[in-house]
Amino acid sequence: MANPPPPTTPRSHLLRPSTIAASAKRTVPQPPKRAKPKRTAKQAKKKTARPSTTLIPEYVESSASEEDEEEEEDEPSGSEFTLDGRVFRRATSFASKRRRKKTSHVWEKDKGFEIIDVKTKSRHYYCIQCCDNEKDENYRPLAISGTSNLTMHWKNRHGIDKDGKPVQKETQKKLISLVDFKIWKLALIQWIVYCHIAFSQIENPYFKKMLDLLGEGLAALLPSRNTIRKWIVKEFQQRKRELRRELRAARSNIHISFDLWTSPNCYAIMAIVAHYINSNGDRQAKLIALRSLDGEHTGENMAALLLKVFREYKIGGRIGFFVLDNASSNDVCVDLVLQKLYPGMNAKQRRRRRLRCLGHVINLAAQAFLFGKTSQETLEELDVAYRRHDFEAIAKVWRKQGILGRLHNIVRYIRMTPQRRAEWRKIVIGTEKWSRFDGLEVSSSCLRKPGLLTSQA
Repeated sequence: MANPPPPTTPRSHLLRPSTIAASAKRTVPQPPKRAKPKRTAKQAKKKTARPSTTLIPEYVESSASEEDEEEEEDEPSGSEFTLDGRVFRRATSFASKRRRKKTSHVWEKDKGFEIIDVKTKSRHYYCIQCCDNEKDENYRPLAISGTSNLTMHWKNRHGIDKDGKPVQKETQKKLISLVDFKIWKLALIQWIVYCHIAFSQIENPYFKKMLDLLGEGLAALLPSRNTIRKWIVKEFQQRKRELRRELRAARSNIHISFDLWTSPNCYAIMAIVAHYINSNGDRQAKLIALRSLDGEHTGENMAALLLKVFREYKIGGRIGFFVLDNASSNDVCVDLVLQKLYPGMNAKQRRRRRLRCLGHVINLAAQAFLFGKTSQETLEELDVAYRRHDFEAIAKVWRKQGILGRLHNIVRYIRMTPQRRAEWRKIVIGTEKWSRFDGLEVSSSCLRKPGLLTSQA
């Protein structure tokens, strides 16, 4: 039976040669083109705006594809498993070639590897020793934010230090048994605060070496400079809370003394001291504040600072007397504070609460004895000269004070240079060169006739 002819043969003899040639040139039949109608200006505007709308999805797609590529880099491989109630996968070793090579011993094949939480994509550490060897069901995957927490886990749990070496347990136990960490921490804080040690000295390698010589592993207890600062602030806050409780439990009223001065670095400092009888019946004098005073040394500014400190310690209702020097600004300060704390107290009662400092009174008497009635003016002139570093003006002011001023200028002249000080040390009493003058004394006739000295061998 013959094969059927192709479908185009029956009609090929009916087509003209020109039609056959034209159809051979066309690969795909297309419908006849219609004449395009002319667009209006509005339609042309819409057509020109169309390309801008198609750019938005293209930009979004490209950014999404980039995110997919990043996710593919971090996408873990391997089978999923459950740990601590969460589903994890093991991270691929070829996740990113740009990552720095892991050099810590915690990444060794027989110690652990990185796993990824399937839900949150967070990175964690899988400890082979805990999970596979010890079968610890309570193991919680450690979050990876560096290697410090991982090395600490291996040190505390498995006795391996940061270098991958076994920790000497006997030395560590001996160190912990000999040193109470809390006592050692407090001693370190006191040494830094009382001796004005810079925080950076804690990280000094020679200081750490000295501690290592005293006890192996002792330097490892030292914190960083930022940590020691936090320790000091925390200890201060703890001591402040204890002092607040002690003040509130005091048997007596709380009496206040304070003073102001300018520090060498030009800060106006106000120190406030509380005097009271504690719950055990012991007399106490505690520094409760050392604050910088904003503005001038006026009674109003000092009163505002005092009231703020009283509110912090909650002792406003137990304030008794004030012991201060004779400055007029202190009178104003005490009066304003007592008006605020005890509104029902009259002016006479407030004046009785303001006591004078005996030490300041004695100091004023000594100044009057040395400088006479114009002692205040003399001291003000000296203060101005000292602030200006005008040594000639200082000597001139002292020269007016007679023999006392001359003695002062002689002492100052000797102390001005190191050469004069060295020469002075050579002629002090007790040296062989000047031994014949050691027995000089002032006789009774010298007291009657000034200027005469007698030598009594």
